[in-house]
Amino acid sequence: GLDRDGTAELAAVIHPEDRRATSARWRESLSSGAVFELEYRVRHVDGTYRWQLARALPIFDGSGTRTGWVGTATDIEDRKRMEERQSFLAEAGWVLGSSLDYEQTLSDVARLAVPRVADWCTVDIFVGDKLERLAIEHVDSLKLALASELEEQMLAAAQAAGSAAIRSQEPVLVREIDDAALASFGFDERQLEIARALAPRSYVTVPLIARGEVFGAISLVTAESARIYEEEDVALAQELARHAAAAIDNARLYEESERRGRAARVLAAVGDGVVMVDLEGAIRLWNPAAAAITGLRETEVLGQRMADVVPGWTEPGARIPVGDPGAHVRAETVPIEVDGRELWISASGVRLDEGTVYAFRDLTEERALEQLKSEFVATVSHELRTPLAAIYGSAQTIRRDDLDLGEETRHELLGVIATEADRLASIVNDLLVASHLDSGWLPVQIERCNPFELARAVVESAKTHLPERVELKLKTAKELPHVAADAGQLQQVLTNLVDNAIKYSPEGGVVRLELQNGDAGVRFSVIDNGLGIPGSEHRRIFEKFYRLDPDMTRGVGGTGLGLYICRELVRRMHGEIWVESRLGKGSTFVVELPAANARQAKPSPRVK
Repeated sequence: GLDRDGTAELAAVIHPEDRRATSARWRESLSSGAVFELEYRVRHVDGTYRWQLARALPIFDGSGTRTGWVGTATDIEDRKRMEERQSFLAEAGWVLGSSLDYEQTLSDVARLAVPRVADWCTVDIFVGDKLERLAIEHVDSLKLALASELEEQMLAAAQAAGSAAIRSQEPVLVREIDDAALASFGFDERQLEIARALAPRSYVTVPLIARGEVFGAISLVTAESARIYEEEDVALAQELARHAAAAIDNARLYEESERRGRAARVLAAVGDGVVMVDLEGAIRLWNPAAAAITGLRETEVLGQRMADVVPGWTEPGARIPVGDPGAHVRAETVPIEVDGRELWISASGVRLDEGTVYAFRDLTEERALEQLKSEFVATVSHELRTPLAAIYGSAQTIRRDDLDLGEETRHELLGVIATEADRLASIVNDLLVASHLDSGWLPVQIERCNPFELARAVVESAKTHLPERVELKLKTAKELPHVAADAGQLQQVLTNLVDNAIKYSPEGGVVRLELQNGDAGVRFSVIDNGLGIPGSEHRRIFEKFYRLDPDMTRGVGGTGLGLYICRELVRRMHGEIWVESRLGKGSTFVVELPAANARQAKPSPRVK
């Protein structure tokens, strides 16, 4: 009874999700004459879909012309259901065994059950003596919102069934939920209308039992699929419940094991500071890491009250989250004062019968870095806004029709735009290089480089925008070896150092770039007579984001990236960089790189 290609009639009875694949396979067989064989779902007269295996062979006449097809259709619904059950149980078992966080894994299993074995799935767990809803999933997320209006009644009804299953420790099966059953839930007229719209069809609930203890119940409900649960579905639900109960039992056994082993783990050597405070507030444990972080020895603090050892402990101590053993507790970062010093610690606690155990780590340096990052964002915003304002103002002035600008004025304004654009490009370049350094993917090509030619190029470039009161000089030894370096990156290092020397010489003066023979290569020195750097800051100025004058009290801006980039690039070229300076006495920045004959010229690996 099919038409010539058969697709129209097939489309009418085949499940919508299977139509495309079935039609394509049928057309392929019609075109090639190949055997048609495919599994798909077909709608029966009762409106349900069942799996069938269809096979069709072409019929040929004596001349080899295809005259028709002969085939069979085999109902494979039972096999497919069995395969689906086995697959579902295998996946559910894997999910339940993947973590000891049984609340999360049970929620994941509820999502896994819908729509594979149910249209609705709920999990209820005992919390103390009360049965509480842990998870609810539905095939249609919109209906979850609709069902929220019925939450109280549905929860009561579901838990009543669950309680019946729990009391009897046997599954409860409701093959068909009729209108009378819905009315018995105690819905008002509006709620009953919603319940009918949700159209629950069949229901099974089974208790979660392991080692004789009942943990709760899991329930499966059908609706849109119009499926009626049978005894085989009860068996599936029981197997799922067995796996789920075992997961809960294992998680709770693990928690108990953790509780009993807490004292031994606390005493073990750990990198974090660990402190135990008894119920009276006295310190009973102070591990070596706690001593290293605070500078207070164990003998000094044992038996002392925490509030005496850490002045003002009450306020930060109240902010530190404390949970039960085995529970996940997110650490809180708080400031504490120890021996007159402020420390920032990330801490959390575990509540035991004999007191509270706190674990903490020192984040003082990280906190300082975060502060530097915040200052860096503000600084970059300022550094970008200043040249942008100059460019915008100059451009707007040039565009004005009501001003008669002379050629000299226009030339000056265009010069401002060009200079500030170069400044913007330099800032953006520093940001990009710093990003590449952070990611560890900055290529370094080591080759033979002429140090004099590179230095001369840097000086000639700097002279094009040299302030009037600054003189820039280049001085080199008579004979210098070639250096093993990345030419572009060495030029960037020298440019940064020369620009810094000029910038930190606000009163003017001579800035010198000197090249000398070093111990194993060539030494580049950038010397100025400017503001100078305190000895205590010599190491810190090479740190990322660090700025010697963050408030710009001396009128010197910057992003805090230049010297950091110099240090990292020099390191990647196997060289050294340092500073010699005193406050108010100028600075000398020195870069020493190996001679080319001391190192084979070859690409340096990308360094992380």
